Amino acid sequence: MRGTKMKTLKGPSINVVDVRAKLTVGAKRRLWAITLALSLLTTGVLWIGYVQFWKPHKYRQTAEFVMRDVLKAAWQLNGPIPGFGQVPLADLQPIDQSLELAIILANNTDIGVSNEQRIELAHKLFKYSISFGNPFARIDYGIALLEGYFGLPDKLAADYQFDQARTELQEPARKGKPREALAYSILLTAGYGGPKDHDAAKSLVRQVLSELSTNDLLKFMDAPGSRHDLAFDVYSQLQTKGYNLRTADIQLACSDKFIDQQMRASQAMLDHEKESLKSLEIERFYWSRYMDVVHAEEKCVKELNGKNVFSSSQSTGEQENIMSIPKPITPPEKVQRAEVVKPQVETKSLLKAPVARDAEKQADTGYLNGSPPPVAAGLSTFTVDNKSGSADAVARIYLNGDKPAVRQIYIKTGEKFTANELAPGRYVLRYRFIGSSDTYEADKVFALEEIRDSQGITYSNVSVTLFTVTNGNMKVKRVPAEKF
Repeated sequence: MRGTKMKTLKGPSINVVDVRAKLTVGAKRRLWAITLALSLLTTGVLWIGYVQFWKPHKYRQTAEFVMRDVLKAAWQLNGPIPGFGQVPLADLQPIDQSLELAIILANNTDIGVSNEQRIELAHKLFKYSISFGNPFARIDYGIALLEGYFGLPDKLAADYQFDQARTELQEPARKGKPREALAYSILLTAGYGGPKDHDAAKSLVRQVLSELSTNDLLKFMDAPGSRHDLAFDVYSQLQTKGYNLRTADIQLACSDKFIDQQMRASQAMLDHEKESLKSLEIERFYWSRYMDVVHAEEKCVKELNGKNVFSSSQSTGEQENIMSIPKPITPPEKVQRAEVVKPQVETKSLLKAPVARDAEKQADTGYLNGSPPPVAAGLSTFTVDNKSGSADAVARIYLNGDKPAVRQIYIKTGEKFTANELAPGRYVLRYRFIGSSDTYEADKVFALEEIRDSQGITYSNVSVTLFTVTNGNMKVKRVPAEKF
């Protein structure tokens, strides 16, 4: 309508009211609690599924592949595994099987797969073993890294594994968990991840000795480091558990039990021999003390032999092999020729110290006592590692395999020694273990090189680990003792 003005009517404003009920503080807390619980439950279910199903499934796939397609030799699957008595590899629980598979792959370069695949599988199996909670896994993994089983030695990575092992094992070992205490003692004995502490290691082992399985005790005796003063305790415990000791085990156990006493008695006789005022009566006294130790050791051997329980499948010849071997006692020429003033004494009964069972046995690792001083002729080095040997070892290095040896080395069990300043050339290694006349030669010629160029001098650093003849990846052959 023209000319008409529109008026806007104004009324009271409309208030919008939220009719939803507001949550109280208590309700909000309950909601958060439920959400958190569901999140934790979901995480727990996923974790259990990973630990109980996915990880074992992936491990079984890896283990089955290795045992089916890599370890094709029958003994590797069904034969006794070192450190596991008569238990075949295929029958071990995953916590131990994974570690044994990893060690086999790490130690054997020629194993049926490419080197790259071997290394990948070994790393994977070591990590499975660590995740399964095997207390020895980080130690063996560290040793493999330190020794260069995957290529060049990686000390940094090895030290990390040893440090982690010390951190993880210290508290369980302190609380007396048997396997953890045993593994921690290996770290202390070998000085991995920290200083050596042989006394603490020995104390740990003795506290848990009766709780350890046969498998773990055997593994302990094969581990790096010197444990001669524990050999008797360990082997006695093995017999208590029904394990039949070998001749070498019995002799080692008894020899190590009395070695310190025998050394002291021998040294006392030698010291008296050097004195200007010698007394036959004192010499007889020292000799009597020495013979007391010898007889105690012989008694020890007989007692351990008597505890062996032979199965019906063992032959009589095998039983006889475990009997003790009497030690020859050689009368000394000097005392036999002595003229004794009254009262008359029969000189035949006055014996000097018997000839040592092994004339080359010595107290420390190093160059062999009595060997010519090494001649510095080059820059190359040759390391001999006896961490896995069955006893102390004597090793000789020959240029072109010809006598005399250019280096003569004594390596105690669990230790290694490096011969320095070797000239370039082709070298042959021969060795034997103390207490055995069997001599072995590495079926490989080691070529040491020394190359000079504008960048400097490049030279060889060879490292060899000694094993008993059935272990390791270095092929050996037996040679006549005359070649040693």
